[in-house]
Amino acid sequence: MARRCLYYPFIHFRDEAWLKLSALYWDDVTRIVPRDYRPRDSRDVRALEDAGVVKRVDPSAYEAPVGELFRVLLARYAGKLVRRYDVSARDEWPANLERFGLKAGRVSAQSLAFIHCSKLEPALKDQLLKLKLALPSHDRRWLGMHPAIVSAYMIALAGEISRRRGLSPSSDNATHVSGVTSCTVEDLARALVGDVNLSKQRPAAPATGKGRLSDPEPTAERVAFVTLRTVLPARLEGVSTKRILELRERHAGARHAFHGYVEDVRAQIASARISEPEALDEHIRLEYERRLKPEVAELSRGLRSLGISTFLGTIGVAVTLPVGSLLGASHSAAAAAVAGASLGVAALAHRQRDSAQGLVKASPASFLFVTRQLGPRSLGERLTGSLRRFSLGI
Repeated sequence: MARRCLYYPFIHFRDEAWLKLSALYWDDVTRIVPRDYRPRDSRDVRALEDAGVVKRVDPSAYEAPVGELFRVLLARYAGKLVRRYDVSARDEWPANLERFGLKAGRVSAQSLAFIHCSKLEPALKDQLLKLKLALPSHDRRWLGMHPAIVSAYMIALAGEISRRRGLSPSSDNATHVSGVTSCTVEDLARALVGDVNLSKQRPAAPATGKGRLSDPEPTAERVAFVTLRTVLPARLEGVSTKRILELRERHAGARHAFHGYVEDVRAQIASARISEPEALDEHIRLEYERRLKPEVAELSRGLRSLGISTFLGTIGVAVTLPVGSLLGASHSAAAAAVAGASLGVAALAHRQRDSAQGLVKASPASFLFVTRQLGPRSLGERLTGSLRRFSLGI
């Protein structure tokens, strides 16, 4: 089955490194974009969207059940919600460091989180405004609310879209969680009324419970990202999106084999019920060290044994021999010699290409080997890589 994820809670991707990791692992990444909204995308995002890796989903078809969920929530807990989240008390809330650059008329929006109005049913929007749980932006296209309410709504919306479209919810934001599939009124009430701290120090993570952050789970995404980080540079911003797209196209079989490895590791680690994030990631890294790192090293040695330098030397002999030995010869003799040498080089390239592609088969180790080539390289390494792709086809 295809590996597909739903990005939330934002329209725009906030972490370029997360997006590039996602492009390496997921088959595609869908984001929630209202039909009439034009995102201000970077060149990398546009390239990924043009290639079909980044997709969009309009939320309008999914708002009704989420709107009903929140209307029930408001009917049951309006008093408690207003006491905690009345926007007139926004100056007492901590600054929202993730806020979007919008203005709410003449009032301060430093502590508010904003959600596009088209993501909510009109009746729910009116109810939030009437209860003073929301504040319109200057152009009235956005609603400003306490970040906890916006977060809860987007988790519920992402869960609804994911369930109906067969997507895995995923976020580049630490206050959200991959794997959200559903929320209930009780879940939302516990999160918004029972466990939210409105002090100046925002909590490090929401409390446990369905639809909210809990003890870390070995999700497939977590296994994939930790493993990929072992072979990729610390800063992925410099990794070319074009090279990522080329890798996806040229090594699709190896990438899909890596999916199988990820699921296998996830299932094994899940049975251990590890509760500490650092320990969980260490187990994932150790599994790579045990199972894949030796294969990656062996593949590297095997490719070196094919002798790219030998191939270069053969090219040199093939090119210089006719020039040095056929001075004064007829044009027809010189042409025949050059043609013969060219055929020899082509035959050698064909044999080595077959051998190399036999080594770089559709395996998890092969995928990590080619992924490692995305990192920053010296001029010599870039030339060697170009020659390897030209001569060996990898």
